[in-house]
Amino acid sequence: MRKVGFFFILTILLTSTIGLSVARFQQPELHNDSTQRKTIVDFEADLMRPIKVADSSAILLVGNVIFEHNQSTITCDSAIRFGEKLMKCYGNVVVNKATTYIYGDSAEYSGISNVAKIFSPLIKMVDKDVTMYCYNLSFNTLTNIGRFFGTATISQRDNLMEAQSGFYNTETKVLTFRGNVQMENPDYKICTDSMTYNTETQVTNFFTRAHIWSKDSNFLSARRGIYYRTKDLYDFFDDSYICTKNQEIWADSMVYNAREEESALSKNVQIYDSLYQSLLFGDLGRYWGKTSKAFMTQNPSMIIIDRRQVRDAEKLDSIYFRYDSLYVKADTMFMFMVQYKDAIFVEDSLKDDIVPEAFGDPIDEEKPEMSETSNQEDIDNSVTADSTSVSVPDSLPVEKVLTAKDLKKIEKERKRLEKKERREAKQLARRKIIEEKAKIKAEKIKIRNEKRLARKAKKNNKPTIEDVVPEHLLAPDTVENAPIAVVKDEIEDLNEIPQDSMVRLFKAYFNVRTFRSDFQSRCDSLVGYFTDSTMRMFKDPVIWSGENQISAERIDIFSKNNHLDKMIFDVDPMMIEQVNDSLYNQITGKYMEAHFKNNDVKTLYVDGNAQTYYYLEEGDSTEATEVIGFLVADCSNIRFDFEDNSIYEIVWIGNPVYSIYPMDKIPETQPQTMKNFKWRGQERPKDKNEVFTRTIRESNRKYVHTLEQPKFPITEAINRHKEQLLRVNSWTDHNPSY
Repeated sequence: MRKVGFFFILTILLTSTIGLSVARFQQPELHNDSTQRKTIVDFEADLMRPIKVADSSAILLVGNVIFEHNQSTITCDSAIRFGEKLMKCYGNVVVNKATTYIYGDSAEYSGISNVAKIFSPLIKMVDKDVTMYCYNLSFNTLTNIGRFFGTATISQRDNLMEAQSGFYNTETKVLTFRGNVQMENPDYKICTDSMTYNTETQVTNFFTRAHIWSKDSNFLSARRGIYYRTKDLYDFFDDSYICTKNQEIWADSMVYNAREEESALSKNVQIYDSLYQSLLFGDLGRYWGKTSKAFMTQNPSMIIIDRRQVRDAEKLDSIYFRYDSLYVKADTMFMFMVQYKDAIFVEDSLKDDIVPEAFGDPIDEEKPEMSETSNQEDIDNSVTADSTSVSVPDSLPVEKVLTAKDLKKIEKERKRLEKKERREAKQLARRKIIEEKAKIKAEKIKIRNEKRLARKAKKNNKPTIEDVVPEHLLAPDTVENAPIAVVKDEIEDLNEIPQDSMVRLFKAYFNVRTFRSDFQSRCDSLVGYFTDSTMRMFKDPVIWSGENQISAERIDIFSKNNHLDKMIFDVDPMMIEQVNDSLYNQITGKYMEAHFKNNDVKTLYVDGNAQTYYYLEEGDSTEATEVIGFLVADCSNIRFDFEDNSIYEIVWIGNPVYSIYPMDKIPETQPQTMKNFKWRGQERPKDKNEVFTRTIRESNRKYVHTLEQPKFPITEAINRHKEQLLRVNSWTDHNPSY
């Protein structure tokens, strides 16, 4: 009786103070500063009375219960307040702060920790256009951070996200995800284990390995990075990778503008082009995907892969590196697409290259627009450039008065056409002559070889100079040899590639070195295109092939099916073959052209002022040879035939002047090295490691194809559970009314 009376009197006092219909309780506020903050929670309800819970007392609140703390509100059907530290809420619980609403069946709230724990078969949180469903959620009303765990799915406009756990800061609008994170929208899909997403700026940060599939079917990956959706821009910081239809790009860090398909690359860069079977390396570069243009500097190098190593269609994307791949090193490198007709005439000029834009910022990069004036100037210039090409009309209008200038143009065009017809007829006749003489040559070579074998069969007879020097050296002006000009015309047939086709071109500048098993080279600049690996070398170029060193002011290299086909040496060419430590065979002229078979020199043509210094040797490859004579020869044109990269025959075309000296009778006035002679064997790369020092990453393309894109299993499971709860009417899918 005494105990009941106490609570009865307390109830009367409270209701007389606050009224029978509405109960409200409020404590004086404490200032929220660094040393003191408010811990007392304001509350109100339709009905309130004290109750006994175990050994302590509490207050029961019933009907339109409201708790207010830290500018947050918790509403429910009923609640029990266990002093200022804890209160439990039941029925239609809603936690609200600013634009954030959290819905559950029950909740616990502490004024000390400022944390509300919400419970429900399925918890829903809404913040404007952000909606989250999860199974466990707590919300800190002071820090404005909600923590969810046990899986969650979040949607915002066209974004869908899910994770095992995470946080949502309702003030900064940043979502933090952990564990099996998946996200998708019309622009990209992502899988990772740790990520943040700002729902206002649509900026995504990821802190573990992320796999990203873009809307254009490209694959991107990095260990850390940022994605700016409004700019469609990726900023990767660690172990970055992009895989497109034909390219794979690696770098320690990169900025990738997906809208323009442009990349700024830094540190340990590797670009693999599976279409052209090439690799480009460096530590600083740019790549333009739409135009397939690349720039690389800071220790750049390149590999043109031997296409013979691609054994079947399934291995087109596999990277195998055999000894016959071409390795190139320089200070600066470019790759880009050009029309074939422009590629074959390209010179070693930087004026049309991409150096000015190479280090531009790929973010918000604006393209300058061409003015009407500049368009008209281009048109005028093109008209001027073509004005020298005049076609002859079939007929002229009667009123047209031909001027002296018109007649001159017509006469010039007539002469050009006549000259063209004569040249074509002459080339046809020359081809027929070459075919006939080739048959004669084959028969003579057969007879000559039989005679040589007979001479070698002689025993105990010391060979004379006549035995060592091939017969044709003693009778050089043979009928079997066509003029060198005929040979040049024959080998300069037009390539079968259409002139308007696009080809991939590369340029290398400054301190260029190349290595392949069949040749090595050095020069100051190099231009080439990937169609049959054709290259042009400028500025002090030199090439080594076998035992031969060849230099000129300009060198052109042509390959077919990854085999050397021919080399052209223009302006002061010189070929040097080392006989021993002090003796060198030397050949020079105005123009040289070397032809190859199985990557070995087979024929060398020398055109114009041909000069030869040649040491005659006794013996063959099975025994030690002895130098027994020195040949000095001058002729207008010479052809050299090789076996095992050594001179086998010399054919003089014209009236040669030559002398043959025994080694002990070479006059002192006779030099043994030509003008401009320079043996550069010490500069020759001995192996690929002197040209290429990079670590090669193997293709990830097959691995990328094994990766599963986001399937959202968490979202699918939550949606099934939500449908089930709605079907049995045991849960309500609330929505706020803003």
